[in-house]
Amino acid sequence: MLVEALILAKGGFAGIGKTPHMAGLEYWHVTGKPDSPGAISEVLPEDMEIAEIEAQLTSLLTMFADEKMPYLSEPNFKAKPDFSDVRHLARVREWRATEVGDD
Repeated sequence: MLVEALILAKGGFAGIGKTPHMAGLEYWHVTGKPDSPGAISEVLPEDMEIAEIEAQLTSLLTMFADEKMPYLSEPNFKAKPDFSDVRHLARVREWRATEVGDD
């Protein structure tokens, strides 16, 4: 949502002008149930500015544009989940042949 806020601030959505200042950014969880219709959560930290979001995104994009930057499917092997719906897509078992009880 922060990237969408940045796009909005820069005038990146057709028919909506630039919005350089964000008054707030909320996530609405709507259930449709009369007894608990949902919840609204503020997701824009109070001290976060659009320029900071842009700087952080630019930093990440620059880092991943570097051809020496590895794209690790499990950057912290010790903290990997016991099960993952998408782990097989990384073909981890092929390059960790010595690992036991992998999936």
